[in-house]
Amino acid sequence: MNIFLDFDGTLVDISNKYWWVYSEFFRLHGGREPDRENLWQAKRDGASDASLLEAARLDPRLAPDLKSHIQRHVETDAALELDRVFPGTESLLDELRALHALVLISARKNPQNLVNQIRRLGLDKYFAEILTASDESSRFPDGHTAKSIILTRSRWLPPGTQALIAGDAAMDIYTGKALGIKTCAVLSGIRSRSFLERLQPDHILDSVHQLPGIVGRIGYKTAK
Repeated sequence: MNIFLDFDGTLVDISNKYWWVYSEFFRLHGGREPDRENLWQAKRDGASDASLLEAARLDPRLAPDLKSHIQRHVETDAALELDRVFPGTESLLDELRALHALVLISARKNPQNLVNQIRRLGLDKYFAEILTASDESSRFPDGHTAKSIILTRSRWLPPGTQALIAGDAAMDIYTGKALGIKTCAVLSGIRSRSFLERLQPDHILDSVHQLPGIVGRIGYKTAK
């Protein structure tokens, strides 16, 4: 089968990166640095930027500026250097690629920075292809996403293909639903269980390391 894997929050821990980006903005605007754990949990539960600004005792009307700040800094080299591969990820990918085709599908505005980061982390050898979707919209009016459109146009969904997508965000679940494939939401990234449960994925996993068990339990044939 073909397994489509998200990157940020699924294979790598992005919490350090986001804390740096948010706290830098708060500091530059004279805000109070909120408790890191509380801020991260609020963001995972889907809190708006306006409410996060209020937690830092800043004007919530700065939300557009915060969004712009995040967009400008979250994919810089300084931010990406803070990402850490989750322990055991290499062994997991090695196990999966022995039987399945692994395609990385990430939402990034700078595809080259993504490729460079994956190479720097030593993960590029595990993927049959690396695809990027730059549009931020989680879902378009027709139900598709930037990721589902790219995958539809790729070589990885011929008729009769068995496939599954695993990721930590709404876009990943919407992508799977638009493509009619199984969806696995992972709790290691940007969204919490309560947030992801509302999206009704086929499976919710504590981490992507549970994926082999899910694949085996639902009886997919190997298709590499």
